[in-house]
Amino acid sequence: MNSSLAEIRASIMQLALKIDAPEDILPTFGYTRDGGHAHIEINNGNRVYYVAIERGQEVYRFEPQSMDELLYKVFENAAWVIAGEYELKNRIAGQDFRRMLFKEQERLIGILNENWELELNKKHQAILIKHPFDDHGSERATYTAQLRASGETPNDAWDIACKKYPLPHQ
Repeated sequence: MNSSLAEIRASIMQLALKIDAPEDILPTFGYTRDGGHAHIEINNGNRVYYVAIERGQEVYRFEPQSMDELLYKVFENAAWVIAGEYELKNRIAGQDFRRMLFKEQERLIGILNENWELELNKKHQAILIKHPFDDHGSERATYTAQLRASGETPNDAWDIACKKYPLPHQ
């Protein structure tokens, strides 16, 4: 990928406007803010990297093979943050928070690129195969705690709570 930081930044900022992504959730360019915040760097060999630093330690490094791949990664993360804030403001009691979050993240990234929306949907479907939606998780946990507080053993409390609020099928 032969792009300068200025070209990459311009592409990101142009797309960010389309979904009202605030600049503070976008990566920095050529330097790190630390705190797990992503940045984009270009090494002496003109290789582009999407990197996250946490407490001075590199925790993530991705080398995109194209501008499209880099932009997808940037906006997959930005859309996640925006969708998370949306879900918190619109949370539905008794519903797995991911139902709304995944849908909103896909909607946002789809505004930018329909292929990205399809790719993100595939990723979400793979997650749900291993970890299905659980609309009763909060109630199950609360009920388990109540049963334990009333003297049930942890295992019995869990079993009773699972009978009342069944686990999702895998």
